[in-house]
Amino acid sequence: MTDLRFDLLADRLAERVVERIAEMLDERDRQPPPLLDATQAAEILGVERKSLYRMVARGDVPVIPLSDGKRPRLRFDPRVLAECRNGRP
Repeated sequence: MTDLRFDLLADRLAERVVERIAEMLDERDRQPPPLLDATQAAEILGVERKSLYRMVARGDVPVIPLSDGKRPRLRFDPRVLAECRNGRP
């Protein structure tokens, strides 16, 4: 293989790698952020866990229950928490 052909092949390969990385980053950006537990949510809101649970009971903070049981594990969407923190529940 001549140097010119090798250079062209290397350039094409590099372009394909860059395109694929860009696609992967775009896919990652479209993924919703992972849900947070009560400890993490309370930290974001700057309150204690007990206060967070009171806020949830009053309906001030939206929550995602992970089961239908009497005391389900709760998870929180960080995007919603950011809105609550900024005064928009």
